[in-house]
Amino acid sequence: MLKPNIGLLALLGIAAVGLLWGLSGCNPRSRTHPILGFSPYVDQTIPRTGGQFKITVRSNLSWTAELQAVEGEVVIDDFSWCRLSRTTGSGADSVIVVIDPNPEQGPLRRVNLVFRDAEGQVPEKGFTITQKEWVDPTFDLFNAMPDSALRVYCQQFDKDGDGILSLEEAEAVREINVTGYEDIKSLEGITGFSGLTSLRCAQTGIDTLWVVGLSELETLDYSNTAVRHAPDVSSCPKLVTLNCSHTAITALDVTKNPALANLRCNNTAITALDVTHCPDLGEIWCAHTQLSALDISLNEYLTRLEADPNELLRVVYVADDFPINAPPSNFHIPSLTLNPAHYEYKER
Repeated sequence: MLKPNIGLLALLGIAAVGLLWGLSGCNPRSRTHPILGFSPYVDQTIPRTGGQFKITVRSNLSWTAELQAVEGEVVIDDFSWCRLSRTTGSGADSVIVVIDPNPEQGPLRRVNLVFRDAEGQVPEKGFTITQKEWVDPTFDLFNAMPDSALRVYCQQFDKDGDGILSLEEAEAVREINVTGYEDIKSLEGITGFSGLTSLRCAQTGIDTLWVVGLSELETLDYSNTAVRHAPDVSSCPKLVTLNCSHTAITALDVTKNPALANLRCNNTAITALDVTHCPDLGEIWCAHTQLSALDISLNEYLTRLEADPNELLRVVYVADDFPINAPPSNFHIPSLTLNPAHYEYKER
């Protein structure tokens, strides 16, 4: 009679248990790692007239799609204006998103589209769908421009030639350059061009300027004009270049413009200038002003400072590591003793 091989039986038993464990899905190495991706990856902006777009889903397991409120926003409806062709799927597939036209007097509306994999996990990036607010179809931006010379200039933006500057046509404009148009006395209505990234109106006949709401603005130049009050640029966080030189302004606020890199406010009557909230500033032109002090201690990228002549300027605050004895060649300031902020400043 043959004796059983205890060692062999033990090994076979272990192997059988391992096989059953793997087949049951208990072994983490045997489980399928969930994959969920989709495209396009960018947020979607839908015209006020409605529309649709397709999202391609890539997954190796089942998934769900759900509309959710944008964080921090008050839910104003049940998102019935935005519909999904499907809310569940498995593997590679697609979802059609259909957006109804925005009804009369309808506000701007937004919703998040969130995908989850079979384990309930949400990918790092989802979609935000934005639909523009309703606009009166009879809207004509020309009617908001009392200056006839400005209307003539803006006729180039009437792309369909119907004599009406619609909001869609205005929103498509990225640059307005009326430099040297001395017959333009008013830029009223300019804020209707909400997509503007550059507004140059130097050497014109304007004496006031309003840019509130131009949130995409990167360049603003109203130098050599009769503007007396600096326009409020707090709603222009992307502003990079600002030129208000040779104007009659007496105050200037750039504390809400963190992207500002080039500032020209020379030949004005400003008495104070706070650039401590503009870390990317590379150039400051502030000669011929009423400044008595200037703090550049936080502007580490500053390569040019044109502050001479300035009869009242007595103090320039610099960082502790500023080369006081050998300042950069492009730093032109009145004859002052430059010291770190914790030192006393004295006129030479």
